[in-house]
Amino acid sequence: MQWDRPDGSVVCGSVDEDYVHAGKVFAPAGGFGTSQWRVGGGIQSAGVPEEAQDPEWVMPALIVLRHAKSDWASDYGDDRQRLLARRGRKAAQRVGRFLAGAGQVPDAAITSPAVRAEATLGLVMAAAAWSCPARSAEALYSGGVAGLLGEGRAEPTATRVLLVVGHEPTCSEAVSLLIGGGRVRLPTAAVARIDVEVQRWEEVGPGTGVLAWSVVPRLLSRSAP
Repeated sequence: MQWDRPDGSVVCGSVDEDYVHAGKVFAPAGGFGTSQWRVGGGIQSAGVPEEAQDPEWVMPALIVLRHAKSDWASDYGDDRQRLLARRGRKAAQRVGRFLAGAGQVPDAAITSPAVRAEATLGLVMAAAAWSCPARSAEALYSGGVAGLLGEGRAEPTATRVLLVVGHEPTCSEAVSLLIGGGRVRLPTAAVARIDVEVQRWEEVGPGTGVLAWSVVPRLLSRSAP
């Protein structure tokens, strides 16, 4: 059979194994079945990619959080001004305690500028007294999936875990797109982590992610973690 290398060259013969990582195929340097791998012209041992051999390399992760339940009982006129309902505030606090207890505190956060989204992020952080650099981005309110991905792609490499707080249907659609398809539905205050198999945030795109976990607030006890 034929096996195509990323550089366009072709290897003929029996393919015993391959390794796909970060959107790239890593070819054995001495032929299939060897323990040396050729990546971008370099040779390494141990049968794993260069990135995985770097003790400081950690696969980036995107945590997607839909804002908590808002208060529909009052008419605020402007959709952006809707506040959180009491139930939503409680749920956001449970999510915050869960993230801290599970060791999932992000390095940075981006939120929609809508009041209910900013309030959700504030409660999530305050619930377990953790914090990280945070900013608001209009794209998370009105930019759809493209806007959410655009904000993520702008993150510096130093950010290994990024939390985004947004709205439906964007949150669910973004998760589905990143993991390569499938029906996803995030209810209010639901949170999902996607590990993205890229080196830099600018490389994030369709099918580059793996769903690590997804949690809905009703599964968290009132005293979560």
